[in-house]
Amino acid sequence: DAIGGRRLAVSQLVLCRPSELAAAAADDLSVRVIDIRSGRVVRRFGGVGVHSNRITDMAFSPDGRWLATSCMDGGIRVFDIPSGRLIDWMAFS
Repeated sequence: DAIGGRRLAVSQLVLCRPSELAAAAADDLSVRVIDIRSGRVVRRFGGVGVHSNRITDMAFSPDGRWLATSCMDGGIRVFDIPSGRLIDWMAFS
């Protein structure tokens, strides 16, 4: 993905082999979920308004349905990949 012709830096990449998905955390504070076989972005989560700081870690649920992210803002967010929705979040101070 590019914004205004500028390529985005990827700070982290995680794979979910059972679902053949990868998640890439970008410097625009978003996560792109990519279908490994086609190379296409199937979901985009986050960005300004969801993550307010750099994404520090990500993990898929064992079945590949959910993606959890942690962020330097002290928050953990859980996204449902099929629906594209944020389903849970918690903050630590």
